[in-house]
Amino acid sequence: MLLRLTTWAFWADALERAGSQAAEKLLAMSLFAAGATITGLDWFTIAGVALGSGLISILMSVVSLPGSDADLSIGVALAWRIVRTFGNSVATMLIAVDVLNVFTVDWGMMLSVAATTTLLSLVKNAVKTPIEAATTT
Repeated sequence: MLLRLTTWAFWADALERAGSQAAEKLLAMSLFAAGATITGLDWFTIAGVALGSGLISILMSVVSLPGSDADLSIGVALAWRIVRTFGNSVATMLIAVDVLNVFTVDWGMMLSVAATTTLLSLVKNAVKTPIEAATTT
């Protein structure tokens, strides 16, 4: 199982997912910056959330190494993908935006970004074959 960590295929796939997560987060956070102009956005926070999301995605790739999504049915694999993507978004936002303070975080904005990121991820993968779309994170 751990030998898989030494393969180029594993790291190429993990880095592709991390890049996708970061780009989706960047786009979603930019969309939800209410009334902000492109120059008025807090790019430092947005970049931090995007980078953090990519790092969490790589950690999820390593942690979920023993299990294989290829063995799951299409429905279960798709549900697992949605849970992972949404969870990554919420965790990244909690860590980067409000340092895990669940009482002062802007839940409406955070959940909107998480839902938008998840939707972007699913739409991006809709152009793939059904099995690839469900099993790629």
